[in-house]
Amino acid sequence: MRTGSRMSTARRRARGVDYEQVSSDYLEHRQLRRGAAGWVLLAGLGVAYVISGDFAGWNFGLAEGGWGGLFIATVLMATMYTCMVFGLAELASALPVAGAGYGFARRALGPLGGFATGMAILIEYAIAPAAISVFIGGYIEALGLFGLTSGWPIYLACYAVFVGIHLYGVGEAMRLMFAITVATLGVVGPYGGRAADQRAVAVEAVALVALVVFVIAMAPKFEFANLFDIEPTGAAGANSGGVQIPV
Repeated sequence: MRTGSRMSTARRRARGVDYEQVSSDYLEHRQLRRGAAGWVLLAGLGVAYVISGDFAGWNFGLAEGGWGGLFIATVLMATMYTCMVFGLAELASALPVAGAGYGFARRALGPLGGFATGMAILIEYAIAPAAISVFIGGYIEALGLFGLTSGWPIYLACYAVFVGIHLYGVGEAMRLMFAITVATLGVVGPYGGRAADQRAVAVEAVALVALVVFVIAMAPKFEFANLFDIEPTGAAGANSGGVQIPV
């Protein structure tokens, strides 16, 4: 037990792991702050996280499962994510700490469970920027921009920027992502900290506009029968028992 400090800790072993059991003062200084991330910020980040799938990830699902197969996969994933959102909301209310999945797993499964969960989250967020960088490089290479015949310089540059922003600070990364989203969406009203969280903001994304333009351009080529084309390649898609899952 440490003495003479504001935050006293005690060491103990559990399941072969030596870790510190901290006092209530330690936890009080690491609780979530009210107003740090309001619904506007979270909604904006949600759009920023998933909109890239409409330009990249969905293409693989359409190629493998067709419109019908991708629709089935979308319904299944929407159901799963709805359950996950409600589950995380309940856990966050019961354990309002900044540890997220790591904090939940450590409380329920002990230090080893928390460590495994934390490593899985770390791997996920290390791979996600790499996947996005590959898609960005692929688009630039396909469009022939900057005279590049290979997308690997774009992969490295984008990955370095993305990881660098997050290493600089999670809060700064969240606000920068939201600011970029806001800049491309054309936000009505000022942005900044709690003020942005307390305002109802009307937004329209450039990415969404691009999708709308694509839909309008492709409308003359619409064929109703394609909505039921679950197995466009014969062996692929739902017929093989492996519906492509959109990420």
